[in-house]
Amino acid sequence: MSQEAKPRHEPTLGEDAKNLSVVGASAALAALVTVGLLSAAPAEPPVHRVEIRTVTRVVTQPEPPPEPESSLLVMSYQTGANRLYGTVHARDGSRLTGYIRWDRNEGSWSDVLDASKPRPRGSPSAAGIRFGHVESLEVVSRDAALLTLKSGERVELQGRATDLGSGLRALVVEMPEARVAELGWRDFDRIDFSPAPADPPPSSRLFGTLVSRSGLEFTGYVTWDVDEIYTTDVLDGDDESGARRRIPFGAIASIARENLWSSRVTLHDGTVLVLEGTNVVDESIGGIAVSDPALGQVQVGWDEFDHVRFHDQGEEAVFAAFDGGA
Repeated sequence: MSQEAKPRHEPTLGEDAKNLSVVGASAALAALVTVGLLSAAPAEPPVHRVEIRTVTRVVTQPEPPPEPESSLLVMSYQTGANRLYGTVHARDGSRLTGYIRWDRNEGSWSDVLDASKPRPRGSPSAAGIRFGHVESLEVVSRDAALLTLKSGERVELQGRATDLGSGLRALVVEMPEARVAELGWRDFDRIDFSPAPADPPPSSRLFGTLVSRSGLEFTGYVTWDVDEIYTTDVLDGDDESGARRRIPFGAIASIARENLWSSRVTLHDGTVLVLEGTNVVDESIGGIAVSDPALGQVQVGWDEFDHVRFHDQGEEAVFAAFDGGA
């Protein structure tokens, strides 16, 4: 999210989850890391439940988003079939069914759940799996979850960053009638994933093609500044007159690196803006990630970023396209 201060190939979807690759691109976009995943998972590991407590952060009406600019042409390319959807079993006994935003920056079946996998000897190994392979996720401790995959295999994963465990930044569920629930890791026991309904959601996942300064191209689901993933999320910055602009991503056709301190933003109506003054439009950005349904996840820093163009995906990566891995 933005801050005022500045410190800081037709892909196939049936990939083997065991060989999921993660590409880091902050320096040269060339390091390919093979992510270990499902080996030697116990068939029926014990499930240790913790005491049930009341959900502490559920709001029936969402906080109003920053006011969008009223005359902008906003596009919504996706139908919503690519978005995470399911039922959250809360610790107060309630069940919350709707679209899921995981840890602020995962929202599609192609997005990767980052974690680590326990090993009989030595330190846990880095692991990751696309959400589309997961049938259910059950909390087993403050830093671990038991995943049941569509294949029937069960595997326990531990928290490595903020995707699993007490470091989870937020689990947001968008329900009918504009109801929104925001939960922490200790607020739920289990999540059962399922296909999204036919009705379109209020927003769609950002999709596009990122081009690096060296000319490499990556196409997939885009996460801007580690947080912005939907067409309703907002890019803000100061234009050349000094006025603060708050632009929904659904109105943006492309974003290009202007220099260290600013971005050139082209809107769908043809308007071109040079924005600066926030850490989502300059060198202090947290990075731009692309989740490629066939390759893995690519993250690009400002020094390597040239531009990103938002566009339709064509065939969406729907829940039914994932088989649980091999």
